[in-house]
Amino acid sequence: AVMRTLRSIRICYKFRSARAMMLRAKEGVGYMMCNLAFLGLILLSYIAIGMQIFQNVLPTPNSELPRCNFKNFGSSFLTLFQILTGDMWMQIVFEAMSVTGFSSAVFFISFFILSNWIGLSLFTAVVLDQFSLR
Repeated sequence: AVMRTLRSIRICYKFRSARAMMLRAKEGVGYMMCNLAFLGLILLSYIAIGMQIFQNVLPTPNSELPRCNFKNFGSSFLTLFQILTGDMWMQIVFEAMSVTGFSSAVFFISFFILSNWIGLSLFTAVVLDQFSLR
């Protein structure tokens, strides 16, 4: 698999238009890292807010600790990363709503919309900027 990838990169460098596209994509890596850092700041702020709001609330008393909780930084990160990727994130919202009510849905849905909207729009902006005609 590695040799096939290297072969395709070598072939791309032989064609002028493909080489120009690869160089422009390489120039955009720095901007993408800035976008990822900004998305990381949003994630860290929601982790801090979630740990303050849900640390002693989730899970319900007399039950075992679920995988998605806000007891520590690592669990909070995994919970919000699962919501960010959209992997069964509504199950987390419904479990939190059963314990805390509608306010938890506002927290989780605002994080989902904000992080995905910002991530997608910034990614699109970088791609359009790098591949625009100069």
